[in-house]
Amino acid sequence: MDQEECSTLMGVFQGIPDPRKARGQRYPWLFLLALVAAVLASGQQTGHAVAHWISLRAEELCERLRPPRASNPSESTLRRALRGLDISVLE
Repeated sequence: MDQEECSTLMGVFQGIPDPRKARGQRYPWLFLLALVAAVLASGQQTGHAVAHWISLRAEELCERLRPPRASNPSESTLRRALRGLDISVLE
């Protein structure tokens, strides 16, 4: 990858394949990755802390990230979505 391809975080995320099966996908992969990146950048490390951080900032997150649904994903949704993520690709 050259500098132009990685000029934004979302550009990097576009190169990470979605490990989820098509059935039951309610949130776009890029949205979930952006949300997780924001949570991790804020220092949250546990599933409960992630869910709490998201709930406290739900209105702002919806405004900035524009999720396809009226609500943000739950803790269990994020866990299931990220379970199959290849960490070496993310790194």
